[in-house]
Amino acid sequence: MCMLIATTLWFTFTLNQNFSTSCLFKVNYKNIPENKLPIAPLTSKLEGEIIGNGWNLMRYLYDNEIKTIEADLSQVEGIYLKEDILISLINDELPKNIQITQIVPKQIPVIFENRFNKKIPVKLNADLNFSENYYPIGKMKLSPDSITVGGPETIINALNFWETDTLSLNTIKSNLEGKISLKESDQFNIVFAEKEINYSLEVEQFTEKKLKIPINLINLNEGDEIVILPKQVDLSCTLPISLYDEVLVNDFVIEADYKNNRRKDIIILTLVKQPAFLKDVHFHPASVEFIKYQTEE
Repeated sequence: MCMLIATTLWFTFTLNQNFSTSCLFKVNYKNIPENKLPIAPLTSKLEGEIIGNGWNLMRYLYDNEIKTIEADLSQVEGIYLKEDILISLINDELPKNIQITQIVPKQIPVIFENRFNKKIPVKLNADLNFSENYYPIGKMKLSPDSITVGGPETIINALNFWETDTLSLNTIKSNLEGKISLKESDQFNIVFAEKEINYSLEVEQFTEKKLKIPINLINLNEGDEIVILPKQVDLSCTLPISLYDEVLVNDFVIEADYKNNRRKDIIILTLVKQPAFLKDVHFHPASVEFIKYQTEE
């Protein structure tokens, strides 16, 4: 019995003393500037150290509900919500017999910029591997090929393109068509008009074609007669099967430039014209010998 009385007296005496403890405070913001955006997330919680009589603290903390303060951004001077204002706001929410002594963080940055929109191209990240003898025809088509992004002005102005997630495909042997998501932003307050884009790519099987192409001799000196050997080259190329019969000798021009590409007794050959869709274009020989005849006066 004596022990119980002693314990009660000690507990009562102890709780009559002042204690300090930490607790969290939620921060709500009002009067956010119109047509402006914060460049970083606004702090949503503060950790504070409060001091008060043990009984009062116990009653206050028993509720266990995070208290909320209302920060009026129209009254902020500069770019920080400063410590003295935050402490005053918290004290207004506390019982009179409890005081806040310090907070973390000590101040909250509240940097706003104009809301800004900009249209930028989409950059497709692709890792494509085609089956043997299959190749793309032209470039990948994107729809839309550009998107509108919005956010704080300085951040948006620094953007020149936006990437997609990586499109990884193997053993491709047919046309491609589908959707790919845009990469999520790692920057605050960036929004997109689109979440994903459509892509398409023509794919076709290629085969080899061989042709004999005549050599054009150009840039002779006046009065010179030149004979080149051989007079044509063997050319091979890889092309879409569907276009096999459409690629003709006249689609190629190979020149022997006597004035600019002569090396002693040979002339280096140059391929100056070919269809753009061809692959692996080779010709042989790479040079021709020449015999020079002087015209009699």
